[in-house]
Amino acid sequence: MDIGVIRSWNKEIRNMNEGKVGAPFEYSHSYIHFLIKKLGYEGWKQLKYVGRRRIAEIVFSSIKRVLGENPLSKKFKGQKVEAGLKVMLYNKFISL
Repeated sequence: MDIGVIRSWNKEIRNMNEGKVGAPFEYSHSYIHFLIKKLGYEGWKQLKYVGRRRIAEIVFSSIKRVLGENPLSKKFKGQKVEAGLKVMLYNKFISL
């Protein structure tokens, strides 16, 4: 592979994401096609969703840290309600 192609991808990706903060990070179409050829579709798909999973884990971890990890309710139905209320309360916290 030519090093010039990689440099052009880096420049293109930098330009596409200039000034962005946080997700979603964008990749050029030529880079995505290259990854699909190299990794296969399943490998590319797995690579693509790693970031989303990490973000979800960070959110759940912060909810547990702020509002507690163990539910107070004994029954499953009450635990579901409690979890929903915790998420709503957490959303209120971060919107302040």
